Amino acid sequence: MPLDLPQGSELSVDRGYTDYQAEDDLQAQGIQLRPIRKHNSKRYHQPSRKIIESLGSALTELFPKRIHASTLRGFALKVWGFIFAHNCKRLASVL
Repeated sequence: MPLDLPQGSELSVDRGYTDYQAEDDLQAQGIQLRPIRKHNSKRYHQPSRKIIESLGSALTELFPKRIHASTLRGFALKVWGFIFAHNCKRLASVL
């Protein structure tokens, strides 16, 4: 598999990727392959990417269809507000 990646790179791939030989070859080149594994896989590890993706989709649920902001600072403030609202919503569900 010809890849032009520098050593120390991490490559995230889909759940269907189970070619252990190619994974070993990439490891020898200094490239870390991060597939989402099934629980019964020989090389299972906790999926951190799935957590990030589900958090991102939860945040975009709170976003309106359009964010009107005149400046970058205003946009950042509104995004921060949505993140704060998400945290308050999570806290309320725990209590």
